[in-house]
Amino acid sequence: MAYGFNIHYSYLNLPHHFYSESTPLDFKKPSYKIFNHDLVKSLGLNHTLHSKEGLAFLLSPTNQGLKTPHALAYSGHQYGHYITLGDGRAHLLFEHLHNNTRFDIQLKGSGPTIYSRGFDGRLTLRSALLEYLMSEALHRLNIPTTRSLAVIKTNDHVKRMTLEDGAILLRVAKSHLRFGTFEYAYNHPDKTLLKELANYTIKRHDYDLINDEHRYLKWFKRIIKRQATLIAKWQSIGFVHGVMNTDNALINGDTIDFGPCAFIDRYNIDAVYSSIDTLGRYAYGQQPYIGSWNLATLGKTLIPLINENTTRPINAIQDALSEFGSIFETHYYKLLAQKLGIEKHKDSDIHLIDELLNLMAQYKQDYTNTFIHLTSQKFPDSAFYQSNEFIDWHKKWNHRIIQEEKPFERMQKNNPYIIPRNHIVKNALDQAAYHDDYKEFNNLLELIKDPFNPSIPPKYQTPPSKDEEVTTYCGT
Repeated sequence: MAYGFNIHYSYLNLPHHFYSESTPLDFKKPSYKIFNHDLVKSLGLNHTLHSKEGLAFLLSPTNQGLKTPHALAYSGHQYGHYITLGDGRAHLLFEHLHNNTRFDIQLKGSGPTIYSRGFDGRLTLRSALLEYLMSEALHRLNIPTTRSLAVIKTNDHVKRMTLEDGAILLRVAKSHLRFGTFEYAYNHPDKTLLKELANYTIKRHDYDLINDEHRYLKWFKRIIKRQATLIAKWQSIGFVHGVMNTDNALINGDTIDFGPCAFIDRYNIDAVYSSIDTLGRYAYGQQPYIGSWNLATLGKTLIPLINENTTRPINAIQDALSEFGSIFETHYYKLLAQKLGIEKHKDSDIHLIDELLNLMAQYKQDYTNTFIHLTSQKFPDSAFYQSNEFIDWHKKWNHRIIQEEKPFERMQKNNPYIIPRNHIVKNALDQAAYHDDYKEFNNLLELIKDPFNPSIPPKYQTPPSKDEEVTTYCGT
């Protein structure tokens, strides 16, 4: 087991339509720029991977006696429009099996594949650093996500608006099976592919269902629950994914693909950070609805499978989808209640929560800091906290949490004192990617490892000024 990797290739047992052999580009002077020692430890890997030899093992696997890497085929609805896609700049090296969990080890930004559609298959250093940072932030905030083992600087240039330093992200995922993978199989002329893909996916992620007569419907219901709970967590923490295409939705319920993503500052359900989302399809407040739309799209692809066990597969799909809203709301209000110190919320607490959110929107309050102020009970001298509306709400809330045991301890565990604020992230990325100065990036990376620590420096808790508000861009 080289460097501790327990190497497997189960995905290659699927028909060849789902992947193509693809060799990464040969980079002459690659070097590690960021290395995730914590993730290496949790995956049972050897820290000697952080070496020139370890890097060569990852970037030239065939020279180490391993199989040629593969690019994965899939489709997807991008901004509501169906398109055939695939890994245009990613190479699956192999799978690593650790503690009965299978992980994909993938290079991202490692060069073009047959799915590149004319793009260069590359990744800028800035984009690689962004994905590394944001995925680590979500992980530390207890939100399911893909992660990265390393950012590798290629020491050459990538052409975007200007020439930028190139990089490779070494991504780790429980799988890269996307909603779009099933769209690809559903629309393929070979109608046997869909069932093979579904059985493989169930065996990999929901093995207990593999011999169940009604496995496909039960499995779909699990996917619905995973997406509903994931998006509830996004909403509760103020995370905006930015590009919720079906090819960016994983079957296992983890977050993937950090392009134009951000955390909201002031509470605004219409918040959009992507430069190309001009209609607000993927706005903060739209994310639950888009999650449901994506699930309906996935459900359509499963109708032929569910038809094997019921005479009314469309009804079965619709009935399953109808549960999304209640699952999402239950988890969302549970999380918001905990942010207010309430362990198990009642129906009456939903009104209390909504009333606070409406006030925050009305007074354009910072989302994260409002909960910090409630946790500390130290309120700034501002119009919001002096308003009659807030004073009345605060009295009702105080009356409610008297019924709770240790509410403020619960709040401290559920309200982060730091999020990667967009203006701070931009500055850290610009300094690192364009000036080779990693001081701010490393400071931010270290602080987000302990987001519920109240001793976060005020600089990282301060919302942006109007001049500091930032629009984000897709890495391609």
